[in-house]
Amino acid sequence: MSFLNKIRLALNSFFEKLTVLIVIAMVIVVFAQVFFRYVLHNSLSWSEELAIFLFIWLTFIGGEIVLRNGGHIAVDALLNTLKGIPKLVLSIFIDVVIIVFACIVLASGIELTISTVNQPSAALNVSMSWVYAAIPVSMTMMIINTFYSFITKLIVRPAHTLMDNVSVDE
Repeated sequence: MSFLNKIRLALNSFFEKLTVLIVIAMVIVVFAQVFFRYVLHNSLSWSEELAIFLFIWLTFIGGEIVLRNGGHIAVDALLNTLKGIPKLVLSIFIDVVIIVFACIVLASGIELTISTVNQPSAALNVSMSWVYAAIPVSMTMMIINTFYSFITKLIVRPAHTLMDNVSVDE
């Protein structure tokens, strides 16, 4: 296993664990808000904002994890009807489209993150760039993992497809 692949797998593992921690933190924050509001009759001023920020991070990182695992909803009728090289070519094309899209969103996400460095949030008074950083972080991981999938299909699968007549399955 190459060094870069080990780094990719370590990053994937880190972000999977981070999503679990974010969900736990969201549950605690929302529970605390409900407890303070309805039991102590004194709501927390920061809990709703923190829950929203955590949800934003959860959405973007979770979206990357789902993409990596092939869980996003897709119209794959054409892909499922193809076999061998045509299926491989279409699958590679899909990876290229995902990479291009993620690069465009990454560039916009970096711009947004940089432009909000000096903009504090209302309740927590933290830089909004911490919130918007979820976009470039998740897009970077999407690019890394989709590029790995692309390279794997380009190098490993064509050899199997041509030599062993094995169909390419997603």
